[in-house]
Amino acid sequence: MQLLRVQDGGPVAESFRAFPPPSPPVPYAEEYVEVEELCGVDAYVGRTLLDSPHLTRTWGMPPELVLLTGDGHWWIALDYRACGSAGEPRVVFWETDWHTWRELAPTFEAFVEGLRPISELADAPAAEPDSPPPPLDPAAEPPSMAMIMRVGALRQHVTRHEDGELSLENTHAWLERSVDEVFRLLPGSATEPLRRALDHAQAGDGTTLRADVEAVIAELEALLPAWLATEQHAGSFFDEQYLDEIRARG
Repeated sequence: MQLLRVQDGGPVAESFRAFPPPSPPVPYAEEYVEVEELCGVDAYVGRTLLDSPHLTRTWGMPPELVLLTGDGHWWIALDYRACGSAGEPRVVFWETDWHTWRELAPTFEAFVEGLRPISELADAPAAEPDSPPPPLDPAAEPPSMAMIMRVGALRQHVTRHEDGELSLENTHAWLERSVDEVFRLLPGSATEPLRRALDHAQAGDGTTLRADVEAVIAELEALLPAWLATEQHAGSFFDEQYLDEIRARG
């Protein structure tokens, strides 16, 4: 609140635009976490803190997050999951493509105190981000994500493997994680073709990985009407647009 009284969101000064990368590393934050701007509460300034409920639902993140900044593929957020609405939230880096998150600081004050100029961190050696998906917490709400975001994530997994950033074994694991909610929400009879396509992609030696993943995506697109009929994703703006695009392709 003290910062909002001084400046209601907007650009961050050059000397405070970077935070040290989380450990283990995650995509989009291998060298540093960039903090170019922060959300405020004034809608005339742009995206606001009050947009968090809509954005967390759209990008498949827990509703207990208050988003401070990000571009959709990643977010910096206040995380109220552990402390509750009356507690002091930690600051986390949430990466939506791979469903990974890392704690940046135990409090917002500690986060602000850790901000540095980009020049202090940009030349630091980047850690290798190759890693399997983190285990799901059985006590936590499973992550939810729009179908179009899942399709984008699948293609990025392949690109990361082709660029040497992700081993084949971990790529196969990420493919499974990217579609796990589809298997949870839709009946097995409907998802049998998807399971066959996914098993085929995971059984390969990588030489036809991109084509195999496109076959998985084709099965996901075929399931999109059923996906939009689920309680969790009914009325999803992005997926409704995605379905219109698929139908327009013929």
